Amino acid sequence: MREYVLYVKERDRTASAHITPVYEVDQQFWAEQEGSRLHIIGRSRSLALIFALREKVNQQLKDVRNEDGLPENKWLDKTLDRAKKAAGDYTKEVNRLYVRETRETGYGNTVCFQMDIQQTEKALGQSCRDFKRSIQEHEEYKLESESKSNNQLLTQNLVDQCATFIETHVKGRALLLEETKKWLEQAPHLETGWIAGFQRLVLLEKAEWKPSVRLEVKRSAWKNQLLFTCERCSSQATIDKVECYTCGQACAYCFNCLSMGRCKCCVPLVCIPNGDKLSLSLHANLPTRPISQLNTLATRLSPPATLASLEQQEGPLHMHAEDNVYLRWKGNFSPRQASVAEQARSFVTSVSPSFLIWAVCGAGKTELIFPAMEEILQLGGNVCIATPRKDVVLELAPRIAQVFPTISVLAIHGSSLQKWENSRIVISTTHQMLRNYQRFHLIIIDEVDAFPYHGDQMLYHAVKRSLVPGGKTLYLSATPPTYLQKQLVQFGDMTTRSGCFLRRKTNYSSLPLSSQSHAILPARYHGFPLPVPRVERISRLRYKLEKQLPIPPLLELCNDSLRENRQIFLFVARIEMIPVVLTYLRKHFPDFVGQIEGVHAADPEREHKVKAFRQKEYIMLVTTTILERGVTIPRSDCVVLEAEAAIFDEASLVQIAGRVGRSADSPDGDVLFLVGQKATAPRKAIRQIQRMNKLGSL
Repeated sequence: MREYVLYVKERDRTASAHITPVYEVDQQFWAEQEGSRLHIIGRSRSLALIFALREKVNQQLKDVRNEDGLPENKWLDKTLDRAKKAAGDYTKEVNRLYVRETRETGYGNTVCFQMDIQQTEKALGQSCRDFKRSIQEHEEYKLESESKSNNQLLTQNLVDQCATFIETHVKGRALLLEETKKWLEQAPHLETGWIAGFQRLVLLEKAEWKPSVRLEVKRSAWKNQLLFTCERCSSQATIDKVECYTCGQACAYCFNCLSMGRCKCCVPLVCIPNGDKLSLSLHANLPTRPISQLNTLATRLSPPATLASLEQQEGPLHMHAEDNVYLRWKGNFSPRQASVAEQARSFVTSVSPSFLIWAVCGAGKTELIFPAMEEILQLGGNVCIATPRKDVVLELAPRIAQVFPTISVLAIHGSSLQKWENSRIVISTTHQMLRNYQRFHLIIIDEVDAFPYHGDQMLYHAVKRSLVPGGKTLYLSATPPTYLQKQLVQFGDMTTRSGCFLRRKTNYSSLPLSSQSHAILPARYHGFPLPVPRVERISRLRYKLEKQLPIPPLLELCNDSLRENRQIFLFVARIEMIPVVLTYLRKHFPDFVGQIEGVHAADPEREHKVKAFRQKEYIMLVTTTILERGVTIPRSDCVVLEAEAAIFDEASLVQIAGRVGRSADSPDGDVLFLVGQKATAPRKAIRQIQRMNKLGSL
């Protein structure tokens, strides 16, 4: 288990505390930079403790720095004495609080945080000797002369090589130290200097070491207590205090993000920001291209402009690699789509940090982001499309790869093999964003209102940390949450009373279609209105399903759909209901037994079944809410069973209804909400769809 050293760097009567896992690297670095003198305060296996001590020691050093009149030797002695005393006292307080808070566990009386306060560098002799021995065993080292100067030069060269490799391949990441070993497969010859290379980047201020779980003493008038915080997911309520088998002392770990690796007080989190900056000066020189190439100002084009008319005016459109054009999309925008797409593109180079595209289901939200993506790519930036669902990642990846063929598109989810690769376009589940750190210049959050992203502070934190400073966030949703509407939808009709501004209650018929921070697209790309669901209340609905009794509205819709060769989504509230509904359907439709299937999130054949449904191998699919978003099946109808269930809120039902009528050749369809008792969510969903249809008809 590696130990971390706390030392004081002193030069010209100024001092500051620092932390290192390889003390010799710091010695060489400060000798090169300033010729500073280093004085060791102590060492510990708990990175959380030693980081807390660094803050405490730096507070004491500020007080000493302001004292004048002391000779140089006495000033240094006083500085070091204060630093060591502060470290010792703080460690005692942490251990006292830890014992008090863990007394019920049975090990709190004997296991504490360990910090060895040192008087000289002698205690670090073994650590330095281990580092030198690892360097001396390196093959390149053996080929060099045994002279001292050559040995020192080679050691430094190896550390610099590691630092360069890490900065190039691991930038934009927030990883546990063990996770960084994934890249060692690409450069096994650098393994001996891996930790030293990280520390070199930290000293150059190109990377950060952090305890994956940090601690601090929270002081109050009533009583002091220890506060643990996970650096990866920012959680405080999900920290468990334990006796650590790794570091052999008091520790704590986070079980909120445990599935992505164990964050502990003794495990470092390595954060390397993406140092690439946007070439904003290029923006002024970008060519203006017609709407078919997705980079023109929509307002400069007449509404009926099409690819043919533009070619007639400007000649044939040719795209060449040397033109720095990344986008290869052959589709056309409607006038409304073109306006929204241009607003999103302009947002990328504006001062606004966030933008909302509020577009109804089937409006072509994916295509609307193409101009903004190309703009960032042309400026030299990286783009991430973050979505809450794995199914959406799998659907979006081939579509984005097809229109950006010159750039590799990574699809990142829990079981993905590409999560350790680098690319300028990444499509990721929101959970995987936890492994990023200041990596992307534009993050597009698809379905911002969907579970599990909506309402999860951990995922909000992950997305925010993944942005480079000054980066942009573009939100996509058909049903944006209330907080986002209040934040980004700017109403022009404000009333005043006694000098105070009051916002009127949201009126969908008077919603502003656009502002500097939002754009609304209330109609689908094909111009047809959204299918309006109907609600049918069935007495003893659950009982009839279980006993396989006839439910006329359900059977009529299914018969009509089968007669017209349409596919049917049947949504249920719980996984336990899937076999019940499957049995019901197979009894009443015996001719289609082999074409009726069920799927849910934990189904090992989930991807295969969804793919088979797309290919029309299945005609009916019973599913949970995993398919309420991001899935397009032409010529399909929907049934929601027990639509009064809590999981089917207004937004969820609007999204489910949006699975119907998405293709231009079949813009209509049936959406049926079956309820066993009176419910408000289905009615609210219907009213929202009707309001958007009204807004789209204006």
